[in-house]
Amino acid sequence: MKKYILPAFCSLLLSLPSQAQKNGQAIPAPTAEYYMNHYQFDEAEELLNQDIKKLKRKRQPTDVEEGKLQEIARLRSMMRATERVTVIDSLVVDKNTFLNHIKLSPESGEISPYSTFFHRTDENGCTVYLSELGNKIYFAQPDENKYLRLFTSDLVGGQWTAPHKLDELDGDDAQNYPFMLSDGITLYYAAQGEESIGGYDIFVTRYDMDEKKFLYPENLGMPFNSPANDYMLAIDEFNQLGWFVSDRFQPEGKACVYLFIPNPEHKRVESEDIEMKRTRAAITSIRDSWKEGSDYTDLIRLSHTEIPYGEEKIEKDFEFIIAGNI
Repeated sequence: MKKYILPAFCSLLLSLPSQAQKNGQAIPAPTAEYYMNHYQFDEAEELLNQDIKKLKRKRQPTDVEEGKLQEIARLRSMMRATERVTVIDSLVVDKNTFLNHIKLSPESGEISPYSTFFHRTDENGCTVYLSELGNKIYFAQPDENKYLRLFTSDLVGGQWTAPHKLDELDGDDAQNYPFMLSDGITLYYAAQGEESIGGYDIFVTRYDMDEKKFLYPENLGMPFNSPANDYMLAIDEFNQLGWFVSDRFQPEGKACVYLFIPNPEHKRVESEDIEMKRTRAAITSIRDSWKEGSDYTDLIRLSHTEIPYGEEKIEKDFEFIIAGNI
């Protein structure tokens, strides 16, 4: 069994002194970006306002700093609306192997690398989602302008149809990591663009049966998204398990795969304690999201299993004979 551990740096202190000593040398004071990445928005705002005053005295432009202030306002608002999510485990892995640690039941479809599914070279790290019936795929690949976009294709007569680009989702710098729920309507994916709070953010959209296209996507917010890159969300509805992947607080080349319990009600963290909101938004402590007295051992073990989840033993209370063996 694979050993699951708390993500590296997740218990990292979210504050540092203005100057520190290491091997006799001064470490530079934290920047506004550092504070933003560690959810310390008041500190980041204070630094930026100081920089703006200095730049104005020198009659220099402040567009970049003012843009970051707007970003901080958005991050702060999103942190206040953090969803109450029960994260039960996590695993730090090489970024290019995180798909190997999302173990879906057959009833929830399959996720695979683009290069594996299509037997083609892929330098963009694209992924393919195959439906549980094996007759529809959603995937990312470069479009005619070399931008990563989402496409879909159907299996007809044993052959995949020509890729159809989801034009209604255009507008982002890059799109990747699609996952469709078994309802065939709810699509999750990651994108970089104006609606992102970091690099990649996780979005959700739904297919409008009347308009025959997907609706305007919504940012999932915190804790699924962060000022870092958040790559993929997948849900196993059969076993009521979910995964999402992020490189928050991780060194270069690493990502953290979080295991959580899907919450259909999407309730917020109800607290006026800003430190609690920060902890839950950043997922600096997994146990803080656990319900008191809960034991998630069996769910964690289930998330590791290689046995087909569909082979569920049915316990019978009684039998009622209709005719013959029926």
